[in-house]
Amino acid sequence: MAIIRWTTPTFEFPFDEDIDVSDIDSAYLVLKQWGNTIVSKDITDADIDTDENTVSWTLTQAETGLIVNAKKCEVMCDWVLSDGTRGRSDVASYSVEDSGINEVISNE
Repeated sequence: MAIIRWTTPTFEFPFDEDIDVSDIDSAYLVLKQWGNTIVSKDITDADIDTDENTVSWTLTQAETGLIVNAKKCEVMCDWVLSDGTRGRSDVASYSVEDSGINEVISNE
């Protein structure tokens, strides 16, 4: 799977039955290239679905524009529960591709 620059992808992280997403106190979406954080978003930007037990974030066009083309991008979710338990999702690795128009497209 690929991340297409200048688009608005959503990254969804499902949690197993051992963790209830309503118990998550802090969570971060982190995108890295070359070990450097390119994009980081906290839980205030997330959609939390208690029915599906998932946390998801949607990137903006500008955020995906920060990702370097033709280089792998690692995506993960770090989280802390209200009782202090900390964890991290599996790391997903994506290829990165350019879109047809490599800039933010306004809907105005």
